[in-house]
Amino acid sequence: MKTNISLSAAPFGVIGVVGHAGCGHANSHLGFIQDDSGGLSAVLGLLREATGLSLEIAECNVHTGLEDAYFQVKTVSGGEGIGTARRGITASEARLASHCVGKQAVCSQAIAVDCFGRILGQGAMEVPVALQTAIANAALDSFVKAFSDQFIIKEEDLEGNCGKILGTVLDIHGVPVSVMALSNATIGGIGPNEDIEGNVNLYGKKDLSEKLHLDRIPSFVIEGKVCA
Repeated sequence: MKTNISLSAAPFGVIGVVGHAGCGHANSHLGFIQDDSGGLSAVLGLLREATGLSLEIAECNVHTGLEDAYFQVKTVSGGEGIGTARRGITASEARLASHCVGKQAVCSQAIAVDCFGRILGQGAMEVPVALQTAIANAALDSFVKAFSDQFIIKEEDLEGNCGKILGTVLDIHGVPVSVMALSNATIGGIGPNEDIEGNVNLYGKKDLSEKLHLDRIPSFVIEGKVCA
């Protein structure tokens, strides 16, 4: 059965849904590898169904070299995102990153892995983490560019972080739902500082959380974990 989901005219929901991507958060305990972008992917799926917006990656522009190296990802819907790499980006890495063009910017970690073969944060593999960051930020920015009156976007506003925070209200089967999507990412592609993941009401999220009543309503926090 197709979900009855659309953008809402309500100022806030009676229930919340929150999902994030920890850009570069790939290693777990006991040697497990995890994908910590599932929460963001799930929320982006809801937002795409509500809006019909395409998140296809149209461009991946790269500034190579050791100084001021970055990826700039653009979607066909006008979204833009940037991710920097602390130790530079080579011309070969720029060619590898170009394989993201044409893909839907929904599963950001999977796309980065598809381009580079693997991903690891904590300063180990800054280039694929920078690409994931650019993809996730471009996806979030796409909704604001296309529906500026329905979506609010904020910076993480945490020292060293460069992720985005997106908020809106959806009607799901007639129920207003406050929705928040986050990319937790750091400057340089080091890996995520996830001090404001989930529905933690701090830093750049605080005003938006209060506006959407996510600081007081029950919420589903969609999270990716590998446990044993």
